[in-house]
Amino acid sequence: GLGVWNGEYEDHSYAFSVRCVATMPQSCADRLGTGCLACDGATCLSCGTGYVLKNGKCEAFDCSGDDFIQVGNLCVTKKNMGDGDNLTIPSGVNVVNAGSTCSPSSSNKCCWKGQTSGVKCDNSDGTDYSGCTRTVCDHYAADYICKNFNYGGHVWRLATTNEISAWADVSVGLGINGLGLCDFNSGFLSNYCYNSSYCYGANGNYCDPYSIWSSQLNGSSNAYFYNLSKGVVYKADYPRNRAFSTRCVTEMPQSCESKFGSGCLTCNGSQCLACDNNNGYVLKDGKCKSTFCKGSDFMLIGNLCVTRKNMGDSTTLKIPSGVNVVNVGATCYPSSTNFCCWKGNTASPCDNENGGGYSGCNRTVCAWHAADYICRNYNYNGYTWRLPKLSELNTWGKYSVGLGTSGLQLCDWYSGYNSARCYNRLVCEGGANRFCYPNDVWSGEYLSSSNEYFYYSANTGWGGEYQAAYTHANSVRCVAEM
Repeated sequence: GLGVWNGEYEDHSYAFSVRCVATMPQSCADRLGTGCLACDGATCLSCGTGYVLKNGKCEAFDCSGDDFIQVGNLCVTKKNMGDGDNLTIPSGVNVVNAGSTCSPSSSNKCCWKGQTSGVKCDNSDGTDYSGCTRTVCDHYAADYICKNFNYGGHVWRLATTNEISAWADVSVGLGINGLGLCDFNSGFLSNYCYNSSYCYGANGNYCDPYSIWSSQLNGSSNAYFYNLSKGVVYKADYPRNRAFSTRCVTEMPQSCESKFGSGCLTCNGSQCLACDNNNGYVLKDGKCKSTFCKGSDFMLIGNLCVTRKNMGDSTTLKIPSGVNVVNVGATCYPSSTNFCCWKGNTASPCDNENGGGYSGCNRTVCAWHAADYICRNYNYNGYTWRLPKLSELNTWGKYSVGLGTSGLQLCDWYSGYNSARCYNRLVCEGGANRFCYPNDVWSGEYLSSSNEYFYYSANTGWGGEYQAAYTHANSVRCVAEM
C-alpha cells in the first residue's frame, strides 16, 4: 500500500499502487515566454503577477508608456480611468455621457464621459490628453474602479492624500513625461480644464476634472480630494456624490531610486524623468546628478538653481564690490554706472507669517542695473549666474507659497497668504518714488517700447508680471543652469 510502481525492475508479485505519467512537450511558460500561466496552443490565456496579457503573450509590466508612470515606488495611471487604452472601467459602474443623468450612491456608481470641462478648456501642455474631455466619477465609483482594476496582476487602489500632495511636481510642465493633470486655471504649464454643469445627478450637477479623489473619507458622506489650481494642489473634502477625476495607484516592487540611482522620483522603463530637487538632484541624460544647490540659500527648480533669499541677505549670497549698498533712509541715485542697493527695514507693515527664518521686514533691494551687475558677477561654485527670465519667474509662486523654509521664501504685499508679508516702504531714497518694493523680483528682460524692465510681483498669494523703470528698488534673486 505504501509503494508506487515505476519503470524499474522489482518483484512483480508485490501489490503496489499504479500512477501513470505522460511527457508533455513544454510548459506554457517554456512555450510562450516567462509569466504565462495558462495557454491554448500558441496563445497564452493568463499571466502571472508583473505581466500583462497582450496579443496572446505575456509582457513584463514596468509602469511606463501612455497610460502609466512610476512615482517613487508607486505606479500611477497617467490618465483618468476610462480615458486610456488600458484604463478600462470595470462592469458594475454606470458610465453615461456628459449631459446625461446618473444619481450616485453606494449602490449606483456613476461616471460621466465626454465634454466634462464645458467651454473653458485647452491642451496647452502639448500632450494628446486634452483638458476638455476627461471622464469623471463619483467617489463610490472611483473606489470601486480602482479596487477592481487588476492590470499587470497588481492590486490597485485610490491614492492617499499624502501621496497626491506631491503630484504637482511630477505633472506641471512635464507634458507627456508627467502625470498629465489638468488645471483649474489656464497658463500654468498644464492642460486647462474648468468645471461644468454637465454631470446631471452629481452634487450640484458639477463635473470637476481638475479635482482628484483620494482614498480617505471625512465622515460617511464626504471624501478628501486634491485639485490643481495655478500649478499647485490643494486639499479639501466634498460629498462623495461629486464628479471628480479618478487615478489609481499600485505599489511596484522596485522604486525609481532603486532602478536609476539616488534622487530619482519619477521614471519609466528606460530612464529617470524627474529628480529630488529639494535634496539637490538635477536631471541629466536620464539620471540624477547631485549638486550643491540645496540648503538654506539655494533651491533647485527643474535644472535651474535659484537663490532662496535676496542677494545681500546671506553670507553666501554676497553682493560683489562695485555696488553702492546703503542703509534704508540713505540716498543713492541709480544709473547704468551707479549701482544702488538699500539694506535694512525695507518693508512696513511686514511680518514673518510663513514660519521661516527670513522675515519680510528686512530684505535687501536694488535698482535694476545693480541687480544685473550682481548676478553677472556672482560666481559661486564656478557657475555662471544671471537674473531670471520672466517665464521662469512666473512659475515661482508654487515653489514659495506656504512652504516656509522649504520654499523660495518670496514675500507678499499682503498678509494672510502663507508667505512673509512685505509692504512697500518709503525709505529707499533716490529710488523710484523713494519706495522699497521687496515683494517685487527683477527679471533680466527689457521692454524696449517703454524703456522699462520686467519684474514679478507677489501679491495675495499669487504673482503677476509688470514692468517698471530701472530706478525701482526691487528684490534680487539670481539663477544658474545646472
